[in-house]
Amino acid sequence: MYHISPEGLPELSIFMGHFDEYCHRLETWQAMENYVTGLLLPIERKNCEQMAAAIPGCHAQRLHNLLTTASWDEQAVNDKRLNLFLERFGREPGYLVFDDTGVPKKGKGSVGVTRQYSGTLGKIGNCQVIVTSQFVTPQGKSCPVDAQLYLPDEWTKDQSRCHRSHVPETTVFKTKTEMAVDLLDRAIARSLPIRAVLGDAGYGRNPDFLEAIEKRKLPYVIAVPACFSVRRVEDVQKGREELQKAQAAASPKGRPRSRLLAPAYTAQSLIEELNDTCWQTVTWREGTKGMLTKQFSYIRAY
Repeated sequence: MYHISPEGLPELSIFMGHFDEYCHRLETWQAMENYVTGLLLPIERKNCEQMAAAIPGCHAQRLHNLLTTASWDEQAVNDKRLNLFLERFGREPGYLVFDDTGVPKKGKGSVGVTRQYSGTLGKIGNCQVIVTSQFVTPQGKSCPVDAQLYLPDEWTKDQSRCHRSHVPETTVFKTKTEMAVDLLDRAIARSLPIRAVLGDAGYGRNPDFLEAIEKRKLPYVIAVPACFSVRRVEDVQKGREELQKAQAAASPKGRPRSRLLAPAYTAQSLIEELNDTCWQTVTWREGTKGMLTKQFSYIRAY
């Protein structure tokens, strides 16, 4: 069993001092510091019992109370944490990154747990999935912004199961992309300096998510699957010109419907048309397995 020194972690105590005003009782603040300490420990299962056993003077019941019944302002604590990050690394516009985080689980009682795909596992497994947003500065410094537990449809339909797990009765099913839009609006409400929104193909495959970003007038770089439908810029421009000519020539009663006729292609088919000279190798930073290097090419499409 791993144990830390009775003196604790002095640097963490200083950091946690920024949040004592948001806890209404000293015991709550102490439990919060213990809980964060436990999350940093190199122990296999980070439940309340094992974390309490590794921290001198800590009791599992107080950690449970922190997560269930204690009164503290979660939103204010998160806002303060983000402000501390921006104060340290500056408010230069950066990137808001959306992703899923899988949390493997062995039981069936944890909220939202079911057999589903987890990027952490790299396969379908018994886990919880959390939709996350993260802010990354132009210098590569990153900070978690928000996280929201994904509740599968099978959970929201099972009221008795939700009641046993203390899921609020007002909770309704939301897709991961709908949750990501909620997190995006939270980031905008916080006046986070967003230069662009980033995400993988899990979000890019949903046109509604891309449309939501565009409605908020934010640039974005979102991956899409190879089968994603796109239209060539020249085809769209030609279709617009033909539509305008048809509308100008038609009588008011016989005007054509405003539908843009441009053939659709898959993203993969457009990529396959590129020759070797269209690609450029870009190396941007060192990763855990060496330098991160990819080949990129640029195509304008709709």
